[in-house]
Amino acid sequence: RIAADVLGICREGPPRRIGRRLRKPAPDPAHETALRVASILLIAEALDRSGTEDTRIVSIADDANTLEILVSRGRTSRQNASAAFETRRLWNAVALRPLGRVRVIGAGEVESLLILPDLSADQALQRIIRRQLEVLATRVYGLGCRWDIECVHEMRVALRRLRAALRVFRKEAASALPELKTDLRQFSNILGGVRDMDVFLGFLQRYARDASRKHQPFLDGLAKSAKRRRRMHYQAVIQAFAGSLYTRFERQYLPLVAAPDGQGEGSRLTGPAAETAVSKTAPKAILKRLRKVAAHKGHLEKYDPREQHRLRIECKRLRYAAEFFSEIYPGNLGEITRPMVRMQNLLGTVHDASVYSERVSGYHKRSGKYRTDPAAGKAVKVILAHLESRWSVSLAKAASVWKVFTRRKAIRRLSKIVRSPLGG
Repeated sequence: RIAADVLGICREGPPRRIGRRLRKPAPDPAHETALRVASILLIAEALDRSGTEDTRIVSIADDANTLEILVSRGRTSRQNASAAFETRRLWNAVALRPLGRVRVIGAGEVESLLILPDLSADQALQRIIRRQLEVLATRVYGLGCRWDIECVHEMRVALRRLRAALRVFRKEAASALPELKTDLRQFSNILGGVRDMDVFLGFLQRYARDASRKHQPFLDGLAKSAKRRRRMHYQAVIQAFAGSLYTRFERQYLPLVAAPDGQGEGSRLTGPAAETAVSKTAPKAILKRLRKVAAHKGHLEKYDPREQHRLRIECKRLRYAAEFFSEIYPGNLGEITRPMVRMQNLLGTVHDASVYSERVSGYHKRSGKYRTDPAAGKAVKVILAHLESRWSVSLAKAASVWKVFTRRKAIRRLSKIVRSPLGG
């Protein structure tokens, strides 16, 4: 249905008929998705209106007010850019950030955000901050689509990476950006409630597909309860990102996205360590987190929930540190990031299984409608058994990954790799 709608909209083009359709009451999620996809395809098609394939998107500039598409210079680039700009009506109708310009640029006019070996720690941190602020700013528009869970997820990931970057560069940054740390923590907490409910509802939806018909009424009631909680959390998100908190955040920090290295207000780091080449900073930062991860001894199955959660945090911090500096290592540190992603996901499933068990039992006890219903009681027992199996299987897989990763020989080999960045 979505594909059919997209084809229909693209055939119509972006003239008055589409404008009239957009003035109707809000479309359902599927049609709204079709409009958003169609708006992108119309721009893409126009960028090769000449059929010469010499116009490519180099970058998307976003100043939190308008978007600017920067395209490569070619023989027909100007006419293609003009054609793309003429399609903006549909995009501007379905996206909260309007398209303000399509500009042709020459080679080298867009500054790279890659982390290169000869950068200083100051420049590396600013590039990381700019990357993640851009992700955050460009996802805010998606909060208008309440059913689209990916914007909330991607905003949370950007916030986590920003917080991790400030932690990795703690010594170099000294006391720089203290307000940013507080704001990031606030936004993370606000988004966390929505993301938690989204993941839980996703679990319920998958579980309900194979559940007994007799259990469906209880599962439906549980899902409705979770949706009510999500709406409550989502309202808090909307208020936060439409209010003075985010307005101040935009004004204070989003100029960093467009500022050249070291020129964004409030972005300069303090102290001599800020001038150290990132090829010297990276090994120390990664090795520190590698040692913390490897310090968790013993069998993973014997860890209590708090220890498991702490290990998951350490794995996440090691992963982010390795990803920040991956561009200055020949193999991009995949030997670290891949197992850490695996550990993070498996231990996350272990944690979720425990939380969901308490949530299911709690809902059953609180619900007057289902508390004395025999079918609901059986449904709870089956769900809890499923979650217990999910918990044990995920923990066993995590223990297997952990055993291989923490072997002495493996840690020594990883340490040797980390100590040899490009330019080091």
